[in-house]
Amino acid sequence: MTDPTRPTLAPHATTTATPAPEPMTAAQRATHDALFRHPLPRDLHWPEIRSMLGALAKVALGDDGSMRATANGRTLALGRPRKNVASVEELMEIRRFLARPDAT
Repeated sequence: MTDPTRPTLAPHATTTATPAPEPMTAAQRATHDALFRHPLPRDLHWPEIRSMLGALAKVALGDDGSMRATANGRTLALGRPRKNVASVEELMEIRRFLARPDAT
């Protein structure tokens, strides 16, 4: 007999455990810390930023070089970088995405 107070899964529903995130490397941590430094650094390169975001969120790269980072149901979409170094506006978008309490 089933307990009516306990929720049950539908017959087709499955549950999957989300793996624990890997700890950030020293380089990823340095990029993260630099992103929150004042004033913003002018020398953060996109490969470093992609690596750091990959440690904190699920990252998908588009064929055109665009990037989407998803964490806790929120998505940050960034267009193809025009330079190898991120602009202040791009860094501020990433900072806002990571600064939210519900971000990873």
